[in-house]
Amino acid sequence: MKKPIKAILISLGLVLLFFSVQFFTSVSAGITYSVSASSNGITPDPKFIQDSIMSHINTILIISDFLLLFILWIAFVIKRVKIKEYISFSKLSLKNLPVFIGISFLAQSLSTFLLTLTNYIHPIENSYNDMLAVLKSQSIFITIISAVILAPITEEILFRGIIFKKLHNNINLKTAIVIQAMLFSFVHFNLAQTLPTFLLGVVLAYMYYKTNNLWVPIFIHIIYNGLATFITNVDENMQTILAIGMHSIAVITVIYLIYLYTKKRKILKVATD
Repeated sequence: MKKPIKAILISLGLVLLFFSVQFFTSVSAGITYSVSASSNGITPDPKFIQDSIMSHINTILIISDFLLLFILWIAFVIKRVKIKEYISFSKLSLKNLPVFIGISFLAQSLSTFLLTLTNYIHPIENSYNDMLAVLKSQSIFITIISAVILAPITEEILFRGIIFKKLHNNINLKTAIVIQAMLFSFVHFNLAQTLPTFLLGVVLAYMYYKTNNLWVPIFIHIIYNGLATFITNVDENMQTILAIGMHSIAVITVIYLIYLYTKKRKILKVATD
């Protein structure tokens, strides 16, 4: 089997593992809620089970993430591969943190634009609005642990640390970035998030490639999710103020990145003259 095809199949297998773990955790939670309801004299129906799962979705996702990380760790142990030798981790440079924060704001700003564009072309489906309503009803503390901290760590280890590296070792850079971004977008379930999560997947993979440090995409992903969580949990007036601030920082980031790119080009030109 040719290496590129094998790399793609392994990546698809890892995505299937991601879905399987979430499915197993959700089903286990559903069974637990059903047994608990029955013991209290309540006859559980499918709607009751679904509502019970959704009302505790962040807790279920936390368990799912820990279970997935444990399975991945077991896989590394079985293959006798040290995680730090396969996935690149190093200290974050404090002087670069403002740039990484700016990139997070830029990615969130572009995602907001793409989400608005998608909604204009094809109105956002009810499932996305229902998902936002469910997330707003959750404990903000549990939401922060699940969506802002644990999800970025788990997803970066899986999609950038393992899948992207596997693809990049066997396929050219651009193709590897696109494929892992497509897979990353696919696992976020709904049409409304397709373009924003694809864009985020591209940005995070590129940052991992440029820095060779998984803490960088993890940090950017945490800020990105933190922004989204914060914005969706404030009133509309505050959302407008935050949006203006976010887009302003995004513009400043673009200007600064252009400046860095131009400066680098000039240095290279002088070096080659």
